[in-house]
Amino acid sequence: MTTVDEYILSRVSSSELLEVSLLELARLKGHTKETPLSSAIFCLDVGLTLTERDKLFEKLRSLAKRPTVLAEATLKKELGTVVPKVLTLPTAVFYGMVKVFVKEAKLELDVVVSDGSTQS
Repeated sequence: MTTVDEYILSRVSSSELLEVSLLELARLKGHTKETPLSSAIFCLDVGLTLTERDKLFEKLRSLAKRPTVLAEATLKKELGTVVPKVLTLPTAVFYGMVKVFVKEAKLELDVVVSDGSTQS
């Protein structure tokens, strides 16, 4: 018979194994942090929770309703107000996140990046 601590440890180990397995399968299909396959896999990879994922979707939906083009820094700052962790993401990872979230939510969102080009 196992103790409660052993049971909890086995559940945590199973959960970690499942997480690692999902990420390995996603990488085999081409997932990277810069080019994520889905928002859920991205969040799993960078340590964002489902609640944080939902907050990002909600914020992006509200930003997409604005008729203006957003500057890169403004977009990052706006998303950072709801999920501060995104402020620490490298630029390429941040844009990978934005692209997959915008694609999944079927949003129209134009962003002017630091080199002057516009990303949709």
